[in-house]
Amino acid sequence: MSVLLELGAYVGYTTTRLACHSGRQQCASLAVSLELDPIHVLMARHLLDVAKLSQQAEVWVGLSYDTQARLPETFGSTSISFTFMDHRGTQFHNDLMVLEKIKQQCSSAVYVADNVLKPGAPLFLWHFPQSLSHTTELFSMLEFLHTDAEDWMLIGHSHNTGSEVCLATA
Repeated sequence: MSVLLELGAYVGYTTTRLACHSGRQQCASLAVSLELDPIHVLMARHLLDVAKLSQQAEVWVGLSYDTQARLPETFGSTSISFTFMDHRGTQFHNDLMVLEKIKQQCSSAVYVADNVLKPGAPLFLWHFPQSLSHTTELFSMLEFLHTDAEDWMLIGHSHNTGSEVCLATA
């Protein structure tokens, strides 16, 4: 099973989009979102219920550092084909290191990190492009509803040398 991972569900919009995408994959895939705030978790789960996508997505409550430890227990190693980071930029580098340590990404995983300029993810921006196992693209974008506020989005591709293959790509 391929996992589409989201760090930071907020109210579940992206979780719902990922669940829609997971339902269209030829291989079995599941969207999993990790969220700290229990009220946001309830809202995201409710949105998934209303959209009739509860079978394609799960929203777990807790610190991303702690809940990431459940991933290999639940899905096995190298199960993540896509990771979307949209929670706290100052923690992106720590979350990436945890995912690398527990060997969760498949060899061709895709990463997307939002708001890496404002409020910022400086350590993540330094670590990710420096890694020999990733290629990185940065996109300058206007912040939603703020036509005068620039922000950056990072899209990265993993090029690990492992023999595993993603079952589905995001």
